[in-house]
Amino acid sequence: MSESIHLSQMESVIKEVISGGGDVSIIASGTSMEPFIRDKKDKITLRKHQGKLKKGDVPFYKRKNGQFVLHRIIGRDENGYILRGDNQWVKEYGVKDEDVIAVLVSVEKNGKTHSVDGVYCRSYRFFMPAIRWIRRIINSIKIRLR
Repeated sequence: MSESIHLSQMESVIKEVISGGGDVSIIASGTSMEPFIRDKKDKITLRKHQGKLKKGDVPFYKRKNGQFVLHRIIGRDENGYILRGDNQWVKEYGVKDEDVIAVLVSVEKNGKTHSVDGVYCRSYRFFMPAIRWIRRIINSIKIRLR
């Protein structure tokens, strides 16, 4: 039998494993990173980040309200990183290095593991801007047809 555990219950263990140089793998929950990471279907693996993160990286961080988030870096300003979920349009500002717990290193989809440095993830990151606009147009058409 499989049980669900909320991330807040595992926060100290996750931080301990990550700070010790280990990897943490969890089943992703939420739709903000679809279609790249599917809700309750894909397994993500996280690792301690080294140095400054760059555009395209996907950090796992904790918001001031206690919510855990996995979003893509789309830029940086004087207040920190600018992030947005692949399936979202609203940008999040002011995420700092100290908010970041780990960074995405791989995604397991349908039993196959894709490293963020591999062809699948790099291609997705490259084509993502076009994919987002195509999805927005398709969603707009669907709404109008209803």
